[in-house]
Amino acid sequence: ITADYQGAWSCIGRSLEMSGPHNIQWLGWIVRQIWPKVVTAVRRHVKTVVEPKLQERLSTFWARGFRFDKFELGSEVPKLGAVKVYFKDGELELDIPIKWDSNLDISITVGLVNIGVNRATVSGVASLRLCSRPEVPVVTGITLFFRDPPKVDLFFSGQVG
Repeated sequence: ITADYQGAWSCIGRSLEMSGPHNIQWLGWIVRQIWPKVVTAVRRHVKTVVEPKLQERLSTFWARGFRFDKFELGSEVPKLGAVKVYFKDGELELDIPIKWDSNLDISITVGLVNIGVNRATVSGVASLRLCSRPEVPVVTGITLFFRDPPKVDLFFSGQVG
């Protein structure tokens, strides 16, 4: 490794090295650009994976007819705060404060009951982990998760609202 890169790789093998917080506006820009694709992917996943599993598990008489009539995450994009960057156990982690005040529109039917959610707020710190190795491809995986449960508020409509 040349002298230019020794500093960048010197943290490998250490248990934890931290930098930050950083204001990285480019990450917010990326989220805004991919948000329409996220909305489409989540909607498709809910209809093709989540809904059938819930139908199977809720197959009792009272829950027959479970379906998502509508599932829209809305146009409001999560807002990101100052990022803390860690190098931990050989992997890069970014802790990203997130606040999302959504204008979503979800409608669920269970039997004869219609339940709607027309707004949700989510706040917490999301962790983005980049799994890496010292050969090409360097990044072998990306995992996004909340280390601690986020604060979630749902605003209901329909027969429950």
